[in-house]
Amino acid sequence: MYFLETENIRFFEANEGVVFAFDDKGKKHLLTTSTLKEIEEQVNSLEFFRISRSELVQKNTLKKWSDTTKIRLP
Repeated sequence: MYFLETENIRFFEANEGVVFAFDDKGKKHLLTTSTLKEIEEQVNSLEFFRISRSELVQKNTLKKWSDTTKIRLP
């Protein structure tokens, strides 16, 4: 077991009930005890943004955002 610093995480991705964290070095980390919803509730909402049902991204990694649903970033 090891801990991940959220500032090193670029995005979280859920796939078939399994959640992975991808860090700034491109490494993929399996998260065994969390759902994406639980992670979303734990991370700082000023730093991370839910872009789809399966992805939660660090806002400063977004280069361009095209919003068709009129959601505003805080």
